[in-house]
Order: sequence, then C-alpha cells, then structure tokens
Amino acid sequence: MEEWDKLMMRTIRFVIIICLLLSLQVSLFAQAKKGGIAGYILDKKTREPLVGANIIVVNTGLGAVANKFGYFAFSNLSDNRYDIQVSFIGYTNFLEKITVNNNRFEFITIVLKPEIIALDEIEVTANFNNKTENKLSTIFLPAARIKNIPAIGETDIFRNLQLLSGIQSANELSTGLYIRGGSPDQNLILLDGVTVYNPSHFFGFFSIFNNEAIEDIKLIKGGFPAEYGGRLSAVLDITNKNGNSEKFCTSVSVSMISSKLLVEGPIKNGSYMISGRRTYFDLFAPLAGIEDIPDYYFFDYNAKLHIDSFANDKFTLSLYSGRDSFKYQEQKNGIPTNDIRIGWGNRLFSGRWIHLFSPKLY
Repeated sequence: MEEWDKLMMRTIRFVIIICLLLSLQVSLFAQAKKGGIAGYILDKKTREPLVGANIIVVNTGLGAVANKFGYFAFSNLSDNRYDIQVSFIGYTNFLEKITVNNNRFEFITIVLKPEIIALDEIEVTANFNNKTENKLSTIFLPAARIKNIPAIGETDIFRNLQLLSGIQSANELSTGLYIRGGSPDQNLILLDGVTVYNPSHFFGFFSIFNNEAIEDIKLIKGGFPAEYGGRLSAVLDITNKNGNSEKFCTSVSVSMISSKLLVEGPIKNGSYMISGRRTYFDLFAPLAGIEDIPDYYFFDYNAKLHIDSFANDKFTLSLYSGRDSFKYQEQKNGIPTNDIRIGWGNRLFSGRWIHLFSPKLY
C-alpha cells in the first residue's frame, strides 16, 4: 500500500510540473505575440496586381516585395503607428500611416496610379544584410516591357527571351530555348500553373503565348525551388491577365502574320479577360494567286475569370486552347492524288483558390 501511495504522489508531482511548464509556455507566448500589417498592391486603373512592388516600413529596416498576386505581409510589429511606403517603377509613390493596435494584423489594399516620372540622377546605397534572399538566376518580365521590345513581323515572347544572357536558340527560325546549355525539353513551361508540353506553333517558328493576354513572366535559369521539380534546365512561369475590373475595354492589333483581339472588363465582384489570335496566310494565298502550296494556319485563344467576392478568398478560372491546321492536296491532271490533313494543339484548363487563413499563412 505504501508503494502505491508513493507512486501516486510521484505521478501527481509529475503532472503538476508539466502543467506549470505548459502554463509558463502559454504565458510567454502570449507576451511575445505581436501584430503586423498585410495586404495587396493593385493598379488603380485595372486593379491588376503589381508584381514586384517594393514595400518599406519607414525607420524600421523592414522591407518586402509583392508576390505574383500582389500580396505582402509584415509580422512581429509592436503596437505603434508605422509609415508604410510603396513604390513601383512607372507609378506614383504611396505613403500612409498605419496603426497597429492590440497585437492585431491590419489588412490594407493599396492602389497605385500610373504616371510617367522623369528621374534625376539616382545614387543607390545599402547596407549588407545577411537575410537578403539572392535571386541571381530569376528574371521578372512585365507585359509592358515585352511590348516595347522591337520585333520583325510580330512580338514573340520566346524570341524576346533569346535576347537575355545565358539563353540561345538552335537557329534563327526556332523558338526553342537553350538555357545554360540545356535542351528545350529540359525546360518546365507553365501557363497559369499548368504545364505546357508543346509551346510552339508552325513547327517551332512561333510560340503559343499571346503577349496581349500576358500579365508577367518569371524565368528561373537555375537553382529553382523543389515545387518545380521534374526538369533539369530552367523554369518559365507565365501568368495571364485577370482583366480590367474598373472599365470595359478592347484592343485590336494587326501584323503581317496574324490579327489579335483582346476584350476585358468588370463583372460583379471580379473581372474577365478574353483574347484571341489567328493567322491569315491560308486566306490571302489564294487571293495572291499562289498555288501548289500547303494550306496552313493556326489560332489560339485565352480566357480568364477572376472573382474577388470575399475578404479572404480569391477564385480564378483560366482556359487556353490553340490548334495548328495543315492541309495539302496534290493533284495530277486536275485529279486529287494525295490528301494530307494534320492537326495538333493544346487545351489547358486551371482553377485557383487563394485563401488567406492569416496574414502569415497565404
């Protein structure tokens, strides 16, 4: 009986010690809990996310860069008033005081107004920070920069990428990307998160990506994260536009090779974007009297629906479809002898649900 009493007393003392340690840990956690500031950075005219916008908490040494959805977050901020400064090339700067109270996160949406800014001489200085993340092999290309690159015939994303260092093509007629020695099949190419296995039209002469519908391009030439596993050379991550959520607008462009149409506008709690492209060589060749050549054309279209109906949720549906059509009919004495018809293409569909569980868990 005495042995049983001793065992019970030891068990009780052990439970009491564990409870004290747990209560101490909870108390320390409660004391260490701090608030923060999080939110989105958007274009004022179109409400598109501004990827790569710079956010600084003035006089604290804290800074961040908006991700591909325009999101940012600062944590472990004490109760105080903070000056939040946001800047992005081609947009007016934003400066506003944000108050953090009761160790809570303040969620804000920042819109920047596009503006042409004339800059004087700029001197950039900074202190070395061991926590800085180096992304020497990562390149971000916004859509506006792609459109401004000179092109013969038609702007093509893959041909523009071939102008960057470390990227080559097999020849001037191919859009295949040889990145740092790797072959084109060793590159992972994504469109709105979906893998594209055949990213070219016209036997590799044009890429399937319509620059009118693209929001931004992310190219990782080396050291890419594990989430992009399955390729050896590089990662090309392309994101389509969400669409203008402020007003309805259209865009038409005509080149020597194809015609493009872009339609975008707002809907209730969101926006949409529809874009199409088609070549017309097969239509003009008979009019020009060109005979005995194959009948060839390609088309593609992109569609995207973006819904932002709840404070912590965003829904996106994206669709791409493209096809090449090759036809050739050989005739002998006016009688068809060979009739060749070949078609190939891509169909992609993706859905994305973004939920903000907390400013730290996105």
